[in-house]
Amino acid sequence: MEPVKAFISYAWTSPVHEDWVLQLATRLRQDGVDIIMDKWDLKPGHDSVKFMEQMVTDEGVTKVIMICDHKYSQKADNREGGVGTEAQIISPELYGKSMQDKYVAVVSELDEAGKPYLPVYYRGRIYFDLSSDTRFEDEYDKLLRWIVGKPVHVKPEIGAPPHYLDENSVKLETESAFRRAENLLRSGASTALSAVRDYADVFVREYAKLAIVQRPGVEIDDLIVEAIQAATPYIRQIEELAIAAARSPQKENFLEVVALLERIGRFMYPAPEVTSWRTADYDAFKFNAHLLLVSVVAVSVQEGRFDLTEAIVNYPFMLNIGPSSEGRIEGYEGFRNYLASLNEYRNQRLGLRRMSVQADLMKEHYSAHNISFDRAMEADFLLYIKSSINDESGRSSWYPVTSVWAERRFRPFEIFARAESMRFATSILPIFGVGAVANLKDKLVAIGNDRQRFRSGEFGISLAVLTNAEHIGARP
Repeated sequence: MEPVKAFISYAWTSPVHEDWVLQLATRLRQDGVDIIMDKWDLKPGHDSVKFMEQMVTDEGVTKVIMICDHKYSQKADNREGGVGTEAQIISPELYGKSMQDKYVAVVSELDEAGKPYLPVYYRGRIYFDLSSDTRFEDEYDKLLRWIVGKPVHVKPEIGAPPHYLDENSVKLETESAFRRAENLLRSGASTALSAVRDYADVFVREYAKLAIVQRPGVEIDDLIVEAIQAATPYIRQIEELAIAAARSPQKENFLEVVALLERIGRFMYPAPEVTSWRTADYDAFKFNAHLLLVSVVAVSVQEGRFDLTEAIVNYPFMLNIGPSSEGRIEGYEGFRNYLASLNEYRNQRLGLRRMSVQADLMKEHYSAHNISFDRAMEADFLLYIKSSINDESGRSSWYPVTSVWAERRFRPFEIFARAESMRFATSILPIFGVGAVANLKDKLVAIGNDRQRFRSGEFGISLAVLTNAEHIGARP
């Protein structure tokens, strides 16, 4: 791009003032602005008045900087000399509001009352005050940004209206609590943690209302799919909250989202007061809990917050507190659910002939989302590898259901591809609980050798390829 052309207009008040202007012009040129001023561009024999007129009216000169001290202000008001000529050209353009963004005053001197010297025609307009050494750098930065069109505060893009404003949608009861929590997280407010807790309380209350209610003549798998779809707006709220929390420097904010995940996981089981139930009655809640765990892990990896990933995979979840519970703490594997109501019953009833209806619904969820399906598959697979490493037998209590969509994938997931770098591999070691990169490589190779390909369709999946096992830590 061509540099911005800017003309500096000033009064020859004193040698000291002229030197100050020259230094400012030099610095602006060093910072990429094509400054034009008389000391550089007005040659002997040239008409000084005509030169100034041309600079002010030249369409190629997109910025005119008026260095305002007492002398400049006086000459502009009295229409004296070259400054007065410029004032006659500038003032009607300013009053006519046609070229408001071309001209700016830079104050180099204040009067005895501490007020800036400004021409009458410019008073009441925004200016940059470079008269003080203490404020000079901040004001210079603002001036430079104004010249090159790179303001500190950029007007955000217009988003889409909230979905609940649509004619056929209803505002979620959790909306206000969610917006408050998200905004406080993004602003780094100290009250963000309590706002997330408040949101969690509202969410759990509303989420309970989404329990499946049997209807005569309606198949159980249809009821499950309906319940999953009804919960989707709520699930998306938590995913957005997880993103905001992952970008917060306070780890406890993200852990509060994980604590909410535990509360959501409890809906997978009958409440203590329930005495009779069908397993499939809780399958929508199981699907949501499973998906949300994958989403939250995906967010932590996506944001490069591997400390948060480590916290999730080692979190002491207590999920089943119902009548069949032994009150035990379990790992994230407790969120893994095989849903026969979808993968078998619905698959057969509708003749879908799908490898996994559950995986299809998960892919559909991520199809238009700020968490990509590739990230979700990566997180799902990472949980599988972590579980395999945890179990000395090499077996995994977690099955990556989304990997049915990876059967034709011939490259590793990003986190393992990047782990070819020794530095990056070192950064993810805590996730897997191994002490050295060599140990991680050995574990991945062993898992790959034990199960070179696990079935996920016609071709199966190569663990060695997806984990990049042979190349872990190969580069600096």
